[in-house]
Amino acid sequence: MSTIFLGHVGATELSAAALSNAMMNVFCVPVIMGLTTACDTYFSQTYGSGEREYIGVLLQRSFAIIFLVCTVVSGIFLNMETLLVFIGQDPVASRMTGLYMSINIPGVFGLATYIILTKYMAVQGKILASVLIVGIGIALCAIVDYILVIQMNMGVVGAAIGQDVASLSMAAISLSYIYFTKLYKDTWTGWNSDMLLDWGSFFTLGLKGLLLFCVEYWMWVIVVVAAGYLGEVDLGAQEVFYNIEAIFVCLGLGVGDATSIRVGQELGAGNVDMVVVATRVSYTFV
Repeated sequence: MSTIFLGHVGATELSAAALSNAMMNVFCVPVIMGLTTACDTYFSQTYGSGEREYIGVLLQRSFAIIFLVCTVVSGIFLNMETLLVFIGQDPVASRMTGLYMSINIPGVFGLATYIILTKYMAVQGKILASVLIVGIGIALCAIVDYILVIQMNMGVVGAAIGQDVASLSMAAISLSYIYFTKLYKDTWTGWNSDMLLDWGSFFTLGLKGLLLFCVEYWMWVIVVVAAGYLGEVDLGAQEVFYNIEAIFVCLGLGVGDATSIRVGQELGAGNVDMVVVATRVSYTFV
């Protein structure tokens, strides 16, 4: 969304949006999405096995681990301008990118919260709720970006604030939905010290997903960084193309998430035949 509004401000701002998205796709999004693939496995298998109360412990463990990782990511964001200048990017665009990403640090934790809670809701069949919540987040981002970027001429600062508002709002709405619909009743028994155990297996499983997502995202980032050496206009054009391409990529990711949840549930319940059926259905959709 920030790309759309910053594109109306100027080429430098659009370049900053491109670099910001590229760096998000190096240090943030694939890391969070990759590590949380462990949630897909653990949540679904535990739910399918009938030990639903243990999902609450897994949820706590997921937050502890992912928030620790987000803290490291935040440190990288604070030094982003220096990093971009070091690799030869335009100094002005690098400064704007560093400012954007520093302001966007709260949004990193909001995004992580939303992703984890989405997986928590999905394993209980609440897919539509997550879709509606992200729709609300996009709408809020558009409204805030329009006011701050277009009307108040706040540039990358306004766009970063809009991103924060969207991510934190999605996290807050997800928590509210879980609380008011009592979705947590069967899976939450309170805070448990067991959340501090078995981090090794979580990382072992999550790192495989992290590598998969990083390879996929970093291929695009290499192209964006290369375009940055050509100039602001070329970098802006590449950013527009990337956002269009991302729409189609998300379709496949949606099928993959649904498949992993269903397969995990059936494995947890011991229904091996249904695992084969779910896998074949996913291939058909793709």
